[in-house]
Amino acid sequence: MPVILIRTLTREFRIHVDAQDAAGVLAYIETRPQICGPALRSIDLVVRRVGGFYHLALPDGIVAEGTASHLLDAIHQATFKSFVEEVPGAPLIHGASIRIDGAPILLIGATGTGKTTLALRLVERGHVVEGDEHVAVRASDLVARPRTLRVKADSSRFVPTLATEILAAPSIPEWNGSLIYSVSPAIGGNPWQIAPILAPTLVFLEPNHGGHTVAKPVSVERAFGCLMAACLMPNGKAEAAARLRRVAREAQAWEMSLGDLEGAEKHLNRIASSAMHLH
Repeated sequence: MPVILIRTLTREFRIHVDAQDAAGVLAYIETRPQICGPALRSIDLVVRRVGGFYHLALPDGIVAEGTASHLLDAIHQATFKSFVEEVPGAPLIHGASIRIDGAPILLIGATGTGKTTLALRLVERGHVVEGDEHVAVRASDLVARPRTLRVKADSSRFVPTLATEILAAPSIPEWNGSLIYSVSPAIGGNPWQIAPILAPTLVFLEPNHGGHTVAKPVSVERAFGCLMAACLMPNGKAEAAARLRRVAREAQAWEMSLGDLEGAEKHLNRIASSAMHLH
């Protein structure tokens, strides 16, 4: 029976699937990073075929029944809920966590800014990428949400040495029939590891498709405003805002107009070098 592994910060969901076709769909959500910290608690779940559909009892007692795609959505919601429970009170920054020569950098930007394509370019160039969806701001550090990179087929042309592996990764169709691939950050050869993030540099991305990449430093107030605009906030908004202000106050912050990837990598190398000298 195939087993799909999904790791959060404290748990490892082991999903046993009794049908190969369902296992192929659920492989899209498989998440296998190394998680720094105590051993993960294993939770075994079983997907069974019942007639023409599938059945899954989730840990909170909810039963999901339907197609394999329906179960995929239910598991995604359950594992995201698990992550949120593991970072109580933490605002979630919509951004990618990367490390260049050991210097932690957050690439922060909305969908469509080129964040994932830039992360792939950095993976191809041998840099470490932890994730590209959410970074939780905890009381004393930050941590990336364990999740694979979600890559459109067209993005593979920007990383030719990884294109074959990307297009062989598990995928699901978008509304228009094009495919989204689930790509491990380990695709470039570095281990995929989720570790606490201390003293990150913030890089706020704006798209400049077809142009040159330009970067400039920004003030603490500007950085704080950009963080607030790029966050999912928990119920305790005052404490969450205080955490974001602390991050903005302690971090170097930059705005990057993201155009050519070569220029972006050069800017990030300089930014990382500057951060390392400061620390």
